[in-house]
Amino acid sequence: MRQQRRTQSSQQFYRPASSENEPGVPPAARRRGSIRGRIASAVVTDTGVEGSLARLIRALLLLSLGLMLALGSAVADVYLHRGIETSADPPYVQQVSGRGLSTNIDLRSFNEAQIESVASTLRSNGFTIVRQTFSWADMEPTQGAFVWDRYDVIVRNLNEAGIQIVAVVEGAPVWAATPGSLEGTVAAPAQVGDYAGFLSEFVNRYGAYIDYIQVWDRPNDPLHWGGTVATADQYVGLLAPAFNAIRTANGSVQVILAEFARRAPNGVSGDDLRFLRAVYRVGGAPYFDAAAAAVDGGTASPYDRRVSSTTPSLSRTELFREVLIDEGDETKPVWITRYGWDIGNGISRETQAEYLVAGMKRIRTEWPWAGPVFQWALLPQQAGAGDEGRALLNENGTSTIAFEAVTSLADLGVGTVAPTGFVPMDSGPVTYSGAWNDQHLDGRVYKTTSEVGATSSVTFEGTGIVVYLRRGPDVGLIRATLDGDPLPDWGDEDGASIIDLTYYQTQDIAVALASNLDEGVHKLTLTMSEPGQLTVGGAVVSRDPPLRWPVVVALFTALAMTIVALREIAIVAAERGGLMRRRDQTVQGPQLPSLPDWRPMPRT
Repeated sequence: MRQQRRTQSSQQFYRPASSENEPGVPPAARRRGSIRGRIASAVVTDTGVEGSLARLIRALLLLSLGLMLALGSAVADVYLHRGIETSADPPYVQQVSGRGLSTNIDLRSFNEAQIESVASTLRSNGFTIVRQTFSWADMEPTQGAFVWDRYDVIVRNLNEAGIQIVAVVEGAPVWAATPGSLEGTVAAPAQVGDYAGFLSEFVNRYGAYIDYIQVWDRPNDPLHWGGTVATADQYVGLLAPAFNAIRTANGSVQVILAEFARRAPNGVSGDDLRFLRAVYRVGGAPYFDAAAAAVDGGTASPYDRRVSSTTPSLSRTELFREVLIDEGDETKPVWITRYGWDIGNGISRETQAEYLVAGMKRIRTEWPWAGPVFQWALLPQQAGAGDEGRALLNENGTSTIAFEAVTSLADLGVGTVAPTGFVPMDSGPVTYSGAWNDQHLDGRVYKTTSEVGATSSVTFEGTGIVVYLRRGPDVGLIRATLDGDPLPDWGDEDGASIIDLTYYQTQDIAVALASNLDEGVHKLTLTMSEPGQLTVGGAVVSRDPPLRWPVVVALFTALAMTIVALREIAIVAAERGGLMRRRDQTVQGPQLPSLPDWRPMPRT
């Protein structure tokens, strides 16, 4: 009996749950169970597909947003920072002049008293450089016979006023002109050797008073090439012998490339950039020290950072810099030989004045590669047909709002405070005490002294400064201060930092004296502290790049979003391909037996 109950109990305990094959289950019930199983399986499968699809859609949306944010960041970076350079790293742009207030002027129609008055007025209002045309036809009307008197007066009065001269030398006399040159145009020379020969005579006479010569003006304009248009080959054919003649006569005179007209004779814009590239293509790079660009602001504000080769704007100047970089000539500056906005088309005199000042500040802050900026014209009659509204003075010589605004920049440090970029040792921001001598090397001026206690000071606006110093066996110790205190991270010895330039051979080296400074105006002073020699070859002011952090944050955010999205897409693909378990699946163990209505049997 006990064995029988144990057998019966065992049979009850191990009896499996109902199944289709279970004896005693009606066929209809078995079919209903099978249908329910298939429906449940189908529901689970559809739910997995729908879940995976939703996750894939979310991942793709996240990926799209990440890519759009990255693209937007890149576009914003180009828009905000195109053309901006910090001067923090070499190679440095070697400025061949200071960058004080500058203007175009033509004093040839004035008498000597007027020239003296104009020169004095310019200097008292902060102008330090003028760009003046010198006509070869006037100075050598007959071959070998020179007439200098008219230009002697101009050169003498500007020099006495302390104003540097950029001499634009152009215009072949009748005896040297290309046959067929149109009357009323600036004639091109038939023989480039005649022009080079004249420049030798010109530099022999004025080389001690004129530091810069611009070889011709707008040769791609028919009005400046005898009624036709010069090719790049023709212009470089003129430039190369001119450069050699100038440097042979005086090695310290700097040669400026001609300004090129923006529009071709057929009206197509962008010809200045095309011509500049062509000059490089035909081998013109060795024959100039600075490029030139005319900057017509058009109707765009100086805050507009859009760049187009065909639309006039301040930002268009960046394309000239990009040409020099593309050609491997990035150490040369770009001189802005004409600069201004015309009144009209929504630009009032007040707006013009605001734009001129804002543009100058932007150039000085962001473009260490830009040289001096020459205002379009001083007088309306000298501005050119249709450009009279760009002049700084009225026809009667009274000042405009624009003149007052531009000259106010002198009170803010233009000419006496070095902006971002290279600072020549003979420019306004550099002052000296004691006996110093000039040395002309590698196209720039070095200052040297052997006097103990002699000082050289640079006033600059930026966040760092590098100075070219000469080290060698005869060089002693130098005391350096920044804003009257020792240099940061250079040590302190009696209120100054000591720079030891003693070395076994003579070398000119770039020494980083300060970095990560607060924005603002600073003053660096170097003092010869013991017998020896101190030689300074220039300084480079750097500035931390503006508005970088929003772009960096946006790029990192875009990268994170992209990584998360790609990871999710990869997981979904692996799950659907059976390479890994889906998140909505659970691990199924072996099915345990069910014990329906089981109760222990009472013992007997």
